[in-house]
Amino acid sequence: MRIELGDGAVLDTYVAKTSPELTMPPRPAVLVLPGGGYSYCSAREAEPVANLYRAAGCNAFVLYYRCGKDIASCPIKFKAPLIDAARAVDHIRSHAEEYGINPHQVAVTGFSAGGHLAGWLSANPGDPDLEGLDCRPDAMLLGYPVVSGVTSPNLGTFRTLLGSDNPPRNELEKFSVEHMITPDTPPAFIWHTADDGCVPVQNSLLLAEALSANGVPFELHIFPHGPHGLSVATGETSPRGAEMLYDDPYVARWTQMAVKWLLRTFGRKC
Repeated sequence: MRIELGDGAVLDTYVAKTSPELTMPPRPAVLVLPGGGYSYCSAREAEPVANLYRAAGCNAFVLYYRCGKDIASCPIKFKAPLIDAARAVDHIRSHAEEYGINPHQVAVTGFSAGGHLAGWLSANPGDPDLEGLDCRPDAMLLGYPVVSGVTSPNLGTFRTLLGSDNPPRNELEKFSVEHMITPDTPPAFIWHTADDGCVPVQNSLLLAEALSANGVPFELHIFPHGPHGLSVATGETSPRGAEMLYDDPYVARWTQMAVKWLLRTFGRKC
């Protein structure tokens, strides 16, 4: 089912049917934020990721947030993706009974630029532009996330988000997730590859350092090799013609690790 959240943002739902035969308590919810450098939302990091968490007993949702020129058209400067993500979490919580989910077990997962958005949302529930929205995730799972616009940056992502080929340093710092972390940030699962040639692994290391400094629980996995954009690292999510690089069972172990971490974080059997 597709939900229109307004202003062009849409939410696809992957929700298990209920039945009197089933006695499972309300499920955790996982909101998927695909990457794409804030230029588009990658299909490779959308439904396949939702299916991963759906198979693990969660209800999943994929947000196609505003990207590219739609960011610039937002009256609140630069914040269209953040507002869309906040509305999505608020929608999921406000429809918890309908979706059969536990409103206190709403996680957000993001990849690359979607990882930046997941971290941004998780660290800023008190943003005045999000007033009235129940949008703080209870956990975040980030894959090869863009984190910093200053140290080991992926400037293409920030240029698109900020609408400038040469964003000023103060803006880059403002939108760097490592500077947003507080003791109230929810727990995190992070994974990356050490030789990621697009988003340097230092992004995840900086985030882990910031979480540690603020006493926020986290789990970090760095795999030695693998290209950027691995998604679930199977043939299903491999770009055409690049299966040898992206279909990687060794790195694909992150999916099992993430599911077990999430269920344990939410006090469920894993």
